[in-house]
Amino acid sequence: MKVGLAALCLVLSAPAISYAESVPPSPQTSACITCDEDSTTVDAVDDHFGVKQQRKPSDRVPGRGTANDGEAPGKITWTKTEEYITSMCSGNDLHGADVMCMQAATYCADGRVGFWIWHQVTTFTKDTDGVITKDVGTWIQEGGAYCLGADDPGVPTIGKVVSWVQDNFSTIGIAPAAVKAAPAPRTLVNIETKLSAGSGAVVDIPAATPWAQVVIHATPLRYRWYFGDGTPPLTTTVPDVAHVYTRAALLSAVHVDVEWGGTFSAVGDPTAYPIVGTALVVGDSITVDVREARAQLVSR
Repeated sequence: MKVGLAALCLVLSAPAISYAESVPPSPQTSACITCDEDSTTVDAVDDHFGVKQQRKPSDRVPGRGTANDGEAPGKITWTKTEEYITSMCSGNDLHGADVMCMQAATYCADGRVGFWIWHQVTTFTKDTDGVITKDVGTWIQEGGAYCLGADDPGVPTIGKVVSWVQDNFSTIGIAPAAVKAAPAPRTLVNIETKLSAGSGAVVDIPAATPWAQVVIHATPLRYRWYFGDGTPPLTTTVPDVAHVYTRAALLSAVHVDVEWGGTFSAVGDPTAYPIVGTALVVGDSITVDVREARAQLVSR
């Protein structure tokens, strides 16, 4: 993609009772999980867990010139810089193919896209009679690849789409998991109560970026179960779990938080691009009525 940069600045008894967890809320904490400066953090709030992606700003691209470039009153020489950007994919080249590939989409590891960049500088000269001549330079590739996101003024549309999806993955509308308990609506102490958060299948979510329609393919990765009885939460990679309650209670905070990963594809492009980072979706709470079965003599 070529852009002009001349002006660019960069029967059950015993009624149930309500039971509140005795575990005190934990303070919010953050810890680096990738050790890649501040690109990714994990947040824990009130025993909830979650991972969020914090994409760093686009790399500074050299050779773009300054705001002082271009013609101005009194100037007898000035320059204009042209730029060509293409994703760092095999087959892409200066003024050649311009396709996106997995290598470019994953090169930067934090949601930005890897690009190759060329610049061409044209020098203009005005003589005493006002006649302007120009000297067109050769295209020169900047060394290496540059990690660019939607904040970069020269990034191609596909780079903006990739960055938008990375930034908005956690808010695109993944539905909270609704736990189903069995037996229900009541269960008994000292027997297994089975809890389910659905099938664990991939969920396709259409989304409209400012530049293109995409489809998010969200995959549940981990489940964090909160049983509501004061026992520690349990993390699993499957959407089903069994729990044994040991006392009668009416528990109103039984839920599961789901951590999602995924890929996305643009409409008309079958390539599934990876989404860096994960999205935490806090589940809806249900009420579990735990009862205690008691023997009762019956006369005949």
